[in-house]
Order: sequence, then C-alpha cells, then structure tokens
Amino acid sequence: KFGVDPFKGGNIKTTSDDFFLNNKILFDIIFIDGLHTYSQCQIDILNSLKFLQPNGIIFVHDLIPIDWKTEHCPRIFDHWNGDTWKVCFELIESKNINFNIIDCDNGIGMIQKSPDFEYKKLNKDLKNKKFDFFVENFEKLPIINYVDSLKIIDKKIN
Repeated sequence: KFGVDPFKGGNIKTTSDDFFLNNKILFDIIFIDGLHTYSQCQIDILNSLKFLQPNGIIFVHDLIPIDWKTEHCPRIFDHWNGDTWKVCFELIESKNINFNIIDCDNGIGMIQKSPDFEYKKLNKDLKNKKFDFFVENFEKLPIINYVDSLKIIDKKIN
C-alpha cells in the first residue's frame, strides 16, 4: 500500500507525477484524491491507467461538486471538490474505458480499462467551463448507486 502526498498524509513524500515517473509496479486498485484540479486529475488518471493491472480499478474522489463555491479554482471555500468533474466528460467519450460515478461522498469515479483503451482529451473544450456547464450536463454522467457499484466490483474480483 502506497500513499503519495508531498506535504501531509501518505507514506511517500513526493508528487504523484514524480511517483509515477519512477514507478515500476502494476496496481489492482488506485485511489486518486489529489490536487482537485482538472489538469492534475487528468494527469493522475493517465498515469494510473499505465500502471493498472488488467482487472484493476481506479477510484477518483470528488467528482460531484455541490455548488460553484466548492467547484471554483482556485480554492475559495473550506470544502473543495475543485474542477475534477471535467475528467468525467473525457472518460465518457473515451474508447474501451468503463466509467461510472458512485453516488456517495461527493461522487467517487470508478474506472476500468480494456487493453485497447483510448483516453479522449477534451482540454480545449473543457478548460474554461464552469459549474453551470456541469449542472447543464449532469444528466449525461453515468451515476450509479453504491449497491450497483458493489456488483461491478464483485464481478471484477470473482
């Protein structure tokens, strides 16, 4: 088990970028709960996909902000999701990536990949989008309840 954080928490005191740069291990489970910005979350997902076992799962925290203050970058409020939600729209457009958002704890993304996956970057289109875009497009997101998420996880491990 590795916890990567340059400042607090974790057992490896470095950035996720540096960790993945030197990593040689494949993981069954990766949990991303980092800087809470779209660009860093995207990088963390891309790096994680490279080091995920074939039947592995990536979990991403804080994909459902509750209002514009919790979404705003830079951070202006105690509770902060940031604009990590933007990766959701890339993941639903990506090829051979199974992506769902578990409707709990501010939205926990669950990512599984096929060997021939292709992550579709939408940087130019998403970079300047704000909370109103998230609200207008919320219905497009693959949100599931925790019971259904457990069924998906159970299929992966059995």
